[in-house]
Amino acid sequence: GSSGAGGDAIAGSAIGGMSGTEDPNNPGKYIEFNQAIKYVNKIKNRFIGREFVYRQFLEILHTYQKEQKTIEEVYGQVAELFENHRDLLEE
Repeated sequence: GSSGAGGDAIAGSAIGGMSGTEDPNNPGKYIEFNQAIKYVNKIKNRFIGREFVYRQFLEILHTYQKEQKTIEEVYGQVAELFENHRDLLEE
């Protein structure tokens, strides 16, 4: 499959909907956004050659944003996805 900027755009929109963009009234939001981007990039790099895991993760984020799922539901889905990568769950 072809991977490229498309996945990053999806990641940005998924995370953007989750934590907002830079807000002068709340600089903490911008920091959260940067941390989320770093985390997503870490996942992308961890699963090179297994892009379906990365895409599934983005889909979970997107669903969380779209359907207003609870963080517990999201964590459960991500925990299943990252079953053998406990360090990713601890962040």
